[in-house]
Amino acid sequence: MKFNFKAFILALIFCTVLISVKNVYSCDLNANIERGLNGALRMREIDELYAGSSMFRGLNPYELEKKTERIFILQYAGLDPAMISLLLENLIDRGLSLKNFYIDMYAWTATKQPWLSESILLFESPFNLKLQIWDLMKQNKNADLISAAWEMFIHSGNDMFIFWPIYSRLVEGAHHKGGNLKSHYAVKSSSSRKEKFPDIPEEEFASEINPLERDAIIKIINLCRENNINLTFIETPKHSATNNSKKYQAIMRKYLNIMNENNTKCIMAADTLMKIHAEKSNNITSYEFEHDNLNYFDDYVHLAPAGNVKFTELLVTIN
Repeated sequence: MKFNFKAFILALIFCTVLISVKNVYSCDLNANIERGLNGALRMREIDELYAGSSMFRGLNPYELEKKTERIFILQYAGLDPAMISLLLENLIDRGLSLKNFYIDMYAWTATKQPWLSESILLFESPFNLKLQIWDLMKQNKNADLISAAWEMFIHSGNDMFIFWPIYSRLVEGAHHKGGNLKSHYAVKSSSSRKEKFPDIPEEEFASEINPLERDAIIKIINLCRENNINLTFIETPKHSATNNSKKYQAIMRKYLNIMNENNTKCIMAADTLMKIHAEKSNNITSYEFEHDNLNYFDDYVHLAPAGNVKFTELLVTIN
């Protein structure tokens, strides 16, 4: 077959234009969808913004609305403090008025090098934020940055961008105030769990906070103080197999030390506080939870639908 050079050049130009347009304008496509950065910005004023990893995915938005209608859940799987600091800064710069900011205190996201873990964040981010995320990721000297750059700027989001009219319809009715409605409705059909979780594999986890993540935690604290935002870190319930982990206890002790050193509020499980021998502090609010109830957990660290409903109800009463 004869190589058609002209067709190749035209295809290359088309792909370049398409990818360039995607990188610059994809964030504007979800302006009418109740999820992500634009979903939060569309509200203009938020009384309570919950930002975090998949630990916050199951928070029940309807339960949170019993306290105030101006709530929003901004979550992306694996979201670490470094990424949260960039998102908060971006939202503030783009004019969001925010009273209370709640951060997922999932300690193990703070042990790793800052990294993007869910590509949909790129699709929902303006181009300047994408560049900030890239600058942060470049600090990971051990990463395959060529593959990361290809994924970030070339590959990710192409399917959503091309098939947006279809994709948007699927997403539009799946969220309310950023909350995932699938988790909300799943509680009605959730079945009883019988198998027990084994002991957590300690060797798979770290027990030190990454210096860049520590700096990001301090940055979040300072951003909130500079903009008169009330800040609270929240430890979501973990199964007792996690709470019994020596490494989890070690990292939570260090995380709590950062809170106390910077006079920052946090909400933590009473079981965690007991196991790390935490001293009483005005910064700490504790709660009781059934950490051994298998029906409340999907795995070591994620709540099942019934557990999410239970914890959200609890959160509204103690906060």
